[in-house]
Amino acid sequence: MDHYKKEKRFALLEKREKFTGSKIFTHENIKKFKNTPEILKATNKIICGYYPMENEIDILPLLRYLGENNTILIPKTIKGSRVLAFGELDFNKSIDEQISQDNPYKIKEPINILAKDTLYIDYILVPALGVDKNFHRIGYGGGYYDNTLSFYQKINDSLVSVGICLSECYLEKEEFKTNEYDVSLMSLLTEKDFFSSC
Repeated sequence: MDHYKKEKRFALLEKREKFTGSKIFTHENIKKFKNTPEILKATNKIICGYYPMENEIDILPLLRYLGENNTILIPKTIKGSRVLAFGELDFNKSIDEQISQDNPYKIKEPINILAKDTLYIDYILVPALGVDKNFHRIGYGGGYYDNTLSFYQKINDSLVSVGICLSECYLEKEEFKTNEYDVSLMSLLTEKDFFSSC
């Protein structure tokens, strides 16, 4: 299993590296899709996004739009835990004053975080290297998002997970090898369209 996922991860990373289109997601583009995600209509919800790393899909313009009527959170890794914590990202304030890269992965994370055990999340945007026909994802291999989804779904069983990946990495005819710890996504957003597992 580990060897399989390692090879699949490498192939998906190559696909992403060779991608020549735009990796910036905006609400204007998404509104043009054949299928429009419900998250664009969200109001007074708690939405967890992420701060993109190099070569990842840039969802910051989308988060800025969603943040006009919702609370936007971004993740933070906690030493000794595979469950991500979250802190608010307020686009009305200086982003640089709200984030830090003081972590082993040099990921931009929130300085202040909220209590995990009582955090009721409505939507979570999940970065993915690839997604298969059953909406299983392949990420970077740390298991953070699988554990995070399992944890917060116990607090809100209506939590909506939205995978984020390039259309070339949506392998809708493939079925990834999975184990009991892999958590499938409920939907997927690419630069071309929105897909739901329901």
